[in-house]
Amino acid sequence: MAQSMLIWTGAVTLACAGSALWMRMQPVYEPGQKPKFSILGLLVGQTLRPGIRLARGKPALSIAMSWVFWMLLGFLAVALWNLHQAHADWRFMHVVYGVLCGIGFSVVGALVGFGVGMAIAIATKMSSFEGKSGYFCVAIGFIGAVLGFIGGSIGMTIFFATRTGGGGG
Repeated sequence: MAQSMLIWTGAVTLACAGSALWMRMQPVYEPGQKPKFSILGLLVGQTLRPGIRLARGKPALSIAMSWVFWMLLGFLAVALWNLHQAHADWRFMHVVYGVLCGIGFSVVGALVGFGVGMAIAIATKMSSFEGKSGYFCVAIGFIGAVLGFIGGSIGMTIFFATRTGGGGG
């Protein structure tokens, strides 16, 4: 399993770095100028699309977020494939359950954090000039999402491990 994840890490790192270099080499087109289409450009766009959407077009952050997205997706796929191959070997399934629960807890944490941020902004009569209170609420929501994911993943992994005697199945 570790070898598969190491191979996946290398492949994703090369794909994201290569996509970033390819995008950097592309010319900037003026309005009205017809851009050139290529299959490689289409693949690069699809590789970095998750990060571009999440980072709202910021180049360095887009690449990092795309890398994290593809890493998590690959690790989950490798873990599930190895569990499928082992049939009865469910030793680490509690970790997979914990991470999946952590994703749910991150959504709850984001909503709670956003609500707390709104309450703080209202209680302190925070200015709305240039979206100050909105950015504050989103920042507190993001902190809530991160804390929810970390706490939920660790807590639920421990819960599933102790319920099954460390076996997960």
